[in-house]
Amino acid sequence: MAEQTFANHVRWVPGYHFFVMPVMALNFGWSIYRFKVANFSVDAFVGVLVAAALVGLTLYARLFALAVQNRVIRLEERMRLERLLPED
Repeated sequence: MAEQTFANHVRWVPGYHFFVMPVMALNFGWSIYRFKVANFSVDAFVGVLVAAALVGLTLYARLFALAVQNRVIRLEERMRLERLLPED
């Protein structure tokens, strides 16, 4: 098995990294622009809040998946060590 490094372990998901994230960032920026142009109206403020929530949702969805992946890896390591090491 080849040694894992950051260079060969990175996975880019084109739909997520090159479509969803830029669209969310563009939406957030556009909402802030509309908020300033609309002279700080309530509707524009709600638009900024929704855009910020969508950006947060997108980022947290990725972070939650990474956290689960880390837990699974730790579990696999523990199970492997239980088989290899003596009981004491």
